[in-house]
Amino acid sequence: MSTDQAASLRSLATSKLTSPKAAPGPGRNTRVIAVTSGKGGVGKTNTSANLAFVAAGTGKKVLVIDADIGLANLDITLGITPKYHMGDVLRGTCTLKEVIIPGPNGMWVIPGGSGLDEVARVEEQQMLSILGQSQELDDFDIVIIDTGAGISELVLNFLLVAHEIVIVTTPEPTAFSDAYAVIKHLTTKYQKQNLKLLVNMVKSSSEGQQIHMKMNIMLKRFIQSEIAYLGSVSDDAMLRKCVRKQKLVCDLYPASPASKNFQNLAQRLFDGSTNIISTAQAGFFSSFFERILSGRRS
Repeated sequence: MSTDQAASLRSLATSKLTSPKAAPGPGRNTRVIAVTSGKGGVGKTNTSANLAFVAAGTGKKVLVIDADIGLANLDITLGITPKYHMGDVLRGTCTLKEVIIPGPNGMWVIPGGSGLDEVARVEEQQMLSILGQSQELDDFDIVIIDTGAGISELVLNFLLVAHEIVIVTTPEPTAFSDAYAVIKHLTTKYQKQNLKLLVNMVKSSSEGQQIHMKMNIMLKRFIQSEIAYLGSVSDDAMLRKCVRKQKLVCDLYPASPASKNFQNLAQRLFDGSTNIISTAQAGFFSSFFERILSGRRS
């Protein structure tokens, strides 16, 4: 990427964020939260969707983005059929506004799909076009990114522009080991803070606490660090039933153990104080695409 191209991106981002439409308002303190994991099959997408459902029910304007290129199934989890997905935006088939669709309980959704992995090869002019449209996201109180598992370049680009990262694991040894690898990578290579551990599919709350304690023992021993504990979600038969029905447990069975867990997790995550970067300073998509474009210099 040339110096002139980088300058044009910065100029567009600056003009967009300092225009009258970008004046301080409801969307100026958008919280961007990435939900990720070391391996698949730990309930990451279900976690993202249920947290978004609960947050939207409190009156917050919530957007959830399916950024899992390998298993883009947020639409299946929510039981919705999108006309477009994020890959269409990257290819110029539709606009960013057209890809955002309503979901349960007043949440909004950007579906995933094929093509998202091609982001690094998208022409700069199309990236600048998307950047110009990204003001559509400035109105949201909360943006939840359901990333892919692991630490691929695309996943890292999403994680590094998030204000907070929720790392989902289960008591299963390989899930725990892979979660540790993600935490270690983000902490040692990128000095990421505001990491939170969520333990899914636990038999009891004490099991989740034990997994967190075990994780911190390893982190302190090998990288002299720790991770905060967000909480746990029960291994609930009602949740598994909802997955088969393509519904959310917080919607169909709000009194179930897993639903109560998600309600408590959402309260801790969204009601607590945090260091939030104002979108007036760094919009999510502005930051994301600037990272992609800047990476082309090398």
